[in-house]
Amino acid sequence: MKAFASDFDGTIYFSEKSEHVKASDIQAVHKFQEQGHLFGFCTGRPIYGVTDYIKEYIEADFYITNSGATIHDKDLNLIYEKTIPKEIIDKLITYGVENSYAVDLHMDGKFYAYGKATNFIKDIITSLDEIHGNVHNISYNALTEEAAIELVQLISHQFGDQIAAFRNTRYVDIVPFGCSKGTGIEIVRKVFQIDTFCGIGDSMNDLPMLEKADMPFTFPFAPEALQEKSKHIVNSVAEALDFML
Repeated sequence: MKAFASDFDGTIYFSEKSEHVKASDIQAVHKFQEQGHLFGFCTGRPIYGVTDYIKEYIEADFYITNSGATIHDKDLNLIYEKTIPKEIIDKLITYGVENSYAVDLHMDGKFYAYGKATNFIKDIITSLDEIHGNVHNISYNALTEEAAIELVQLISHQFGDQIAAFRNTRYVDIVPFGCSKGTGIEIVRKVFQIDTFCGIGDSMNDLPMLEKADMPFTFPFAPEALQEKSKHIVNSVAEALDFML
């Protein structure tokens, strides 16, 4: 069996465009699934940050979310979960606030902004005492890609034996130690007994996914490290899927 994992933002979903998902991509995904293969998402978003935006276009067969910290099947049953310890959550949020980063966290499948709402996140937490559920991802907006690169190094040095930090353009995503999009791919491979796993992404947090995929794809505009790991450079998810059919 073949499986195809797609990153979400900037790969198959484009929030800034009127056509959020390309019609050609939707058609290619449906064709891939109709031939008996599995299509899913591999993203840093929480589960409802994916399904609430994509369900009218695509029904995925699996969801690797929070950069591998959570995995759901097509019916949204949780098949894997790893959480950030409470004492680390407090330290990470305090660190972000003290350094003036916009901080959000992914808790119980949803986005929450810490301190104040953003254009994207309206649910707000104003105190550490309000954190009541399982936290799978904490994200900082570093404002620039250069600042995000430096921040990943700083966070990894300070908390590296307890968390994993990944750069997603100008954001830094922090997830439980041992989690990545690559570990998510490996778990899905075992659960669904996948023979050939394909993956596509556009940012540095996608690198672990491409390293674990049998057939990795990326785009001409992606960082050089992703292009070096990819077997094919394509212009769309549909173009990548065409290679697999």
